[in-house]
Amino acid sequence: MPGTKSSTAAARARRRTLHSCLGEELSDVERHELLSQKLAQCTVVFDFQNLNENLEGKEAKQTTLTEIFGYISERTGVITPDLYPNLFKMVSANLFRTIPPQINAFGDPFDPEEDEPREEAAWPHLCLVYHIFLRFLESGDFNQGVARSYIDNAFTMQLLELFDCEDVRERESLKTVLHRIYGKMLNMRSFIRKSINHIFLQFIYETQRHNGIAELLEILGSIINGFTVPLKEEHIGFLHRVLLPLHKARPMALYYAQLSYCTVQFLEKDPGLAETILRSLLRFWPKVNSPKEVMFVSEIESIMDVIEPAQFAAVCQPLFQQVVKCIVSPHFQVAERTLGMWRNNYFVSMITDNIHLILPIALSGIYRHSRSHWNRNIHNQVYQILRFFVNVNEKLFEQCLAEFRRQRDYERKRSVKSVTWWSNIEQLAMEKAALDSSTSAYSTGNSSQTSSTAPSQIMSATSLLQTPAHTTPTESQDIKRAASDNENAMDTLLANNGEVCDAKKDGVIPADEASSSERPSVADSWNEHPDEQPISKLENPETMCCDMDEDEFIQELDKFVDIIKSEDPDTAMVNGMILLDGSDSSGAVEDMIGSDMQSAYGYVQQG
Repeated sequence: MPGTKSSTAAARARRRTLHSCLGEELSDVERHELLSQKLAQCTVVFDFQNLNENLEGKEAKQTTLTEIFGYISERTGVITPDLYPNLFKMVSANLFRTIPPQINAFGDPFDPEEDEPREEAAWPHLCLVYHIFLRFLESGDFNQGVARSYIDNAFTMQLLELFDCEDVRERESLKTVLHRIYGKMLNMRSFIRKSINHIFLQFIYETQRHNGIAELLEILGSIINGFTVPLKEEHIGFLHRVLLPLHKARPMALYYAQLSYCTVQFLEKDPGLAETILRSLLRFWPKVNSPKEVMFVSEIESIMDVIEPAQFAAVCQPLFQQVVKCIVSPHFQVAERTLGMWRNNYFVSMITDNIHLILPIALSGIYRHSRSHWNRNIHNQVYQILRFFVNVNEKLFEQCLAEFRRQRDYERKRSVKSVTWWSNIEQLAMEKAALDSSTSAYSTGNSSQTSSTAPSQIMSATSLLQTPAHTTPTESQDIKRAASDNENAMDTLLANNGEVCDAKKDGVIPADEASSSERPSVADSWNEHPDEQPISKLENPETMCCDMDEDEFIQELDKFVDIIKSEDPDTAMVNGMILLDGSDSSGAVEDMIGSDMQSAYGYVQQG
C-alpha cells in the first residue's frame, strides 16, 4: 500500500509538470518532446460506463487534450513528421472502438424526430480528439507523403464503420474528417467512393438499417459537385446502381433531403440524365406509403427546376400518368403537393409547350375523378387546373373531351352488356340444372322446341352442344336446331336490353316507360323561377356534386367548362402561372374560387 500511494503521488506530480510546461520558456526541442509525451499520455482510454470511476484521470486527460488542441491551433510548424506515429496512435486508441448495440436493434430505425437521442458517454474526450485530428488535417504543416503510410485502407474503413453510431454529434465530426481526408489524400478517393457504395448497397439489399446514410450522402453531394464534365462511366454507374435504388429503401425519410440534393447535382452536371432519373423514380414510386409519396413529389418538383425542355418532352407522358394519380389521391398532402407544382412558372411553360402530349393523359383522370375527393381545397385547385387547360388550348381541350365522352359511352355500353350477359348466363345455368334433373327432357322434342321459343327458357348453344352419348341422331339434330334458335334469341334480347339501358343512361325513356320512370328533378324548383335559374347546377351553392350521379355530374361539368371558355384567359393565369392558393392581392383569383369553385360544391359555413 505505501508503494501504491507513492506511485500515485509521482503520477500526479508528473501530470502537473506536463500540464504547466508548455507555458514556460522552453526550447523548441524540449517543447516538441513534451508534446510527444502528452500525445502518448492521451492514448490511455477510460471506462465511461461507470461515471464515478477514475474521475481525476478523466479530468486530467480532458485538460491535456484541451492543451494540445490549443497549442497546435495557435502555433505553426509544430506538427513534424516524427509526431505522426504518436498522433495516429492517440487517434486510433480513442476513436476506433466497438460501437454499443442499438437500442432498438430489430424495430424501426432510429428517428431523430421521434426517438430520444442516444449520446456517447465518452464524448467529452472524443470531441477533443476529433478537433485535434481535424486541426491536424487542415494544418499547413500537413505532409501528404508521410501521412500516406498512416491513412490507408484499414484506417479509412474503421472511420467509415463509426458512421453507424447513434450519436449525431460524432457523425457530424466524422463527416468533416472524412471530407478533409478525401480532399487531402488523392490516392484514397477511389477507395472512399467504393467503400461508401458498399455501405449503401448493403443498406439497400440486406440490412435496411444504418445511422449514417444522411451524413454519407452529404459527403457524396460535395463530391458529385466536384465531378468533371463529361461524367465518367464509374460515376454514371454509381447513379444507376446505388443512388437511385436508395429511393426504394423503407427509411428514406431519414435521408430524403440529402438524396434529393445528390440527384439534382447529377442533373446539373449532365442534363441528359433527366429521363433516366425520372423513369427510375416512377419505377420506385411508393404504392401505399403516402408520406414517402409526398417526398417523391417534392423531388420531382426539384428536378423540374433544372430539367431541360427537350428532356421534359421525352418523359412528360409517363410522368403525367403518375401526376394525375397523385392529383386524385385521397391523401390530402399528396394531392396538394402535386397541385402546388403549377405555381412554378417554368413548369407551367413546359406544360404549355407540350400540351398536345399531356392533355390527353391528364384530362381523362382529372375529369373523371374531380368529384371524388373529400377535401374542398383540392376541389378548388382541380377546377383551376381544368380552367388552365381550357385557356391554354381550347380546341385541343374540346377534342380530348369528345374522346373522353366517347370512351365513357363505350365503357358504359360494355358494362351494361357484361351485366346482361352474366345475368343470362346465371339464368341459363339454372335452366340447365333443371333440365339435367329431368331425364325426360332429352327423350322428347317438345322440350327443345319450347326452349327455343320462350325467352325465359333460353339455353346456351355451348351447353346444348354437350349432347349426352346415348342420344339418337334425330335428338341431336333437334338439340343443335334449338341451340341455333337460342343464339338468335340471345342476340335479340341483348340488343333490346342495351337499347333500353342506353336510353335510360342518356335520359331518353321510351314512351311506354315514361309514366313509370318520371320523377321530380333537382332543377324542377328552378323552373318555377326562370330568371333565377343558373347556367350550371355547379354554380348553385345548395348543390353538392356528390349528390349527383355520374352522368348528371358530367353534364353539369360540361356547362361549367362552357362558362370557363367565356371568361377572359388572363384571369386564370398571371404571368403565365396559374394561382392555386388565392394569394393574388387584386382579388381576381379569390373571386374565381369563390364564385366558381366554392359555390360549385356548396361549401357554405352554416352560422
